[in-house]
Amino acid sequence: MGGKMRFYFDSSEFVGFCYTFEYKTSVYLAYLAVCPELRGEGYGSEIVDMVLGEYKHHNVFLTVEKEFGNIEEMRIRHRRREFYRHNGWRDTGLVFVSEGLEFNAFYVDSMIHEEDLHETLRYFEHAQRGYKFLN
Repeated sequence: MGGKMRFYFDSSEFVGFCYTFEYKTSVYLAYLAVCPELRGEGYGSEIVDMVLGEYKHHNVFLTVEKEFGNIEEMRIRHRRREFYRHNGWRDTGLVFVSEGLEFNAFYVDSMIHEEDLHETLRYFEHAQRGYKFLN
């Protein structure tokens, strides 16, 4: 249980990283980043596939910021949501607040139980930072 940071390379070139947080049978994909100049090249999808392969016997979920802000911020947040949707993630309909920002929870493969999602985020909050629940 706990957090795990992974760094990804193509040969010797750094392409991105992710941070997952495991609690019981749930895994929270807390961070995923690909170098800006390499976005759109398939690295993000490969990283997601590797994470899902590693945790194929877990309920994996992530949170994505709601779309708000100026036009550029809205474009970035919309692109992020579309990336996850393109890769098979679905919105749970649950909304969370962290540091004043609203996030939607997404799942892939099998729907995570709301109680498991809340419990995992509470444990993550205790270990990392604060989440509050809107519903």
